[in-house]
Amino acid sequence: MIRMIDIAREAGVSRPQVSAVLSGKPTTIGVSAKKAAEIRAIAEKYHYRPNIMARALRGKSTKTIGVLQDSHSSPSNFRILGALENVLSIHGYRMLAGEGHADPAIHWENYLTLRQYGVDGVFCLSHDYPGEYDRLLNMFRNEKNLVFVGLPQLGNCPTVYSDVAAGVRKAVEYLLKTGRKRPGVVYIDTGSAVMAARKQGFLTGCPGGENRVLALPFQKTESSHAETAVQELVFRKECDALIAYNDVFALQLLNVFHTKGIRVPDDVALVGQDNNELSAYTIPSLTTIAPDLHQLAEEAMQVLLSLMKGEKTENRVIIPELIVRKST
Repeated sequence: MIRMIDIAREAGVSRPQVSAVLSGKPTTIGVSAKKAAEIRAIAEKYHYRPNIMARALRGKSTKTIGVLQDSHSSPSNFRILGALENVLSIHGYRMLAGEGHADPAIHWENYLTLRQYGVDGVFCLSHDYPGEYDRLLNMFRNEKNLVFVGLPQLGNCPTVYSDVAAGVRKAVEYLLKTGRKRPGVVYIDTGSAVMAARKQGFLTGCPGGENRVLALPFQKTESSHAETAVQELVFRKECDALIAYNDVFALQLLNVFHTKGIRVPDDVALVGQDNNELSAYTIPSLTTIAPDLHQLAEEAMQVLLSLMKGEKTENRVIIPELIVRKST
């Protein structure tokens, strides 16, 4: 791996002069424009990259941001991860990810490792663990330059999240406005803040609809969930619209509807969540509650940049969009 001193020797200059050129300050140390261009050319020829550990030890920005992610997370969370990586790149940062599953202690160890690598800040996407909120808060209480992305809000830790409840409420209001009389909602009873927000959003938009809320038990295999939802909400409670907890489950519902001769949207309207790439290509195409992932990532970046400057920050909330397609 080439070092600054190697570039200096080939260019016939001192190491501090190379450092000044590569940090964008050649005039501060008496380097001509011609010599600066030569230094940059040598650095490019040998694919020179700064030593981020050395930068961290000198108290300088490493231009890297850490991310904590659950390795078994939902596909929507990995799409958020992709949006964050894209926004980081736009701002001139790189991403280092630490993954674990279920146990907050693993995420804490990953967090400490990321800090040891000198990251400038950390996004946490792995904190919606029911029964562990106090433990997580105690772990991260005194940490700086840390932003939680997604629900729940934990104490005074800055959080940027998509308002899941508002998205479901939008869907309910649209269904009622377009003539549906008995909408229902399906979610998985994990106890998570996100699932609770889906129930809250439905009941806010549809007061008195408690008997059309179906909380399915959490299981490793959920192949029978769609069948159960159709039996309970469509046949037993005569719902004329269903809001699924994500687009993948909505696709399972579409399959059950097809096998039972239930027409969508003629007999039952269907709404998914997350705007999965496939949702526009189903038959019929799927109406879905869509978070603006780029805006979510950009807002999270702005909060983190403020923290890195020592500024006060507030939580930021992104309101999802309802994308109406043929399933409603």
